[in-house]
Amino acid sequence: MQRLLGLWYGGTAADPLPNPIPEVSSRDAIDRWSSALAIVASAAPSAFVDGIADLDMSTTLLAILGDVEDPRAISTLAPHIADEDWLTRYNAVSSLGRQNDPAARPFIERALGDENLVVRAAAIKAVGAWAPDRAITLYRELLDSPGLTPALRSQAGAALTLLQGAVPAERVNPEEFES
Repeated sequence: MQRLLGLWYGGTAADPLPNPIPEVSSRDAIDRWSSALAIVASAAPSAFVDGIADLDMSTTLLAILGDVEDPRAISTLAPHIADEDWLTRYNAVSSLGRQNDPAARPFIERALGDENLVVRAAAIKAVGAWAPDRAITLYRELLDSPGLTPALRSQAGAALTLLQGAVPAERVNPEEFES
């Protein structure tokens, strides 16, 4: 873990190796590093959280933390929902939603009032995991928001369709399926 982080964030005197994939474009390099970091985070969640503890959180690290099964991931993500950069807030909220942990809910709830509609939509998506009926209402309100882009309108509409088509087990009448 330390070796990978050392390579990504720059060599030190003890680890002076340059970027081992310099022949690819910067976007491809970022994608490859992100994949490598995500694999390490999945394989060694505790070591990953320890390894990033003293780093400035990039949007890449925030995005990866959503899939890290370590309780400290939530406390690492939570402060970033108030960041001034909308992309940072989006990645924090999206990752908190993927944690699927009740401890993340207060932070997701706060993001429901975000001024940026993309961040707000990520929070609504997270709410859909524990309160689908509420998410339906929130998506309908989002669709009435001024400044909603066509892409976000399409995503919200698709999410609504999925949520409205999902029938929770407690609402299913078993007699409907007997014959």
